[in-house]
Amino acid sequence: MEKLLKFLTIECDKALHAMYGLIVFNIIAIFSYKFALLLIITVAILKELYDKENKEKHTQDVKDIFATVAFPILLSIFYYIKDSI
Repeated sequence: MEKLLKFLTIECDKALHAMYGLIVFNIIAIFSYKFALLLIITVAILKELYDKENKEKHTQDVKDIFATVAFPILLSIFYYIKDSI
């Protein structure tokens, strides 16, 4: 049961990454969803590289990249399908 609860629990940090990624994506996607997705992916990777170089104040976690880009990728797929119809 503990393993299931741990699996289903979303860390606050990951939720914040997902929320900020989604907010920034939606604002920029008004102009171009492709550019917005590229920007979100780039910033997420650069943020983790920054964390890696500043270990005394930050913790690097590759899962943060996935949390940041997950919703923007899904929305980009929907935008792509919408544009294709």
